[in-house]
This record gives sequence, structure tokens and C-alpha cells, in this order.
Amino acid sequence: MSKASNHVKWCLDKAKKEIGKGEQHRGLVQVMPNKELALEHLAKAEHNLGAFLYNKKGGFYDWTISIGFYVMYQKKTNKY
Repeated sequence: MSKASNHVKWCLDKAKKEIGKGEQHRGLVQVMPNKELALEHLAKAEHNLGAFLYNKKGGFYDWTISIGFYVMYQKKTNKY
């Protein structure tokens, strides 16, 4: 198992233990895919892309970079 795989497993196990103790988890939690929620995230990414293009056209490059990050983040985290 790779170092990255070991770390992901550690994070998943840590969250399970914390949830089992009734604590707020601070690790990764594996959940079942939810197509409806994924589509909501994709719609939000499309909305953010519109804001990105609007700000770019208006010359607000400092904000455009931040918005671009969130567009990519929301697209990347949903694979439906």
C-alpha cells in the first residue's frame, strides 16, 4: 500500500473512532454517492463560472483567481 493510501486509511479510521465516541470527527468520512447532491454542486460550479467570467471581463483579476479556484474545486469533487 502506498504512503498516500495508508494516510487516507488512517484518516478514515480516525473519523470512525471519533464518531463512535460521539465526538466531532476531524478526518475523512466515506459516504455513499448522492447523484442529486452532486448535481447541486455542479450547478453551483456553473454559477461560479459565470461570476468568474463576469469578473474577468470587468478586470477584477484578484477576485477572478479566487472564484476560479472554487469553480475547479466544485467540479473536481463531483464525478457524476
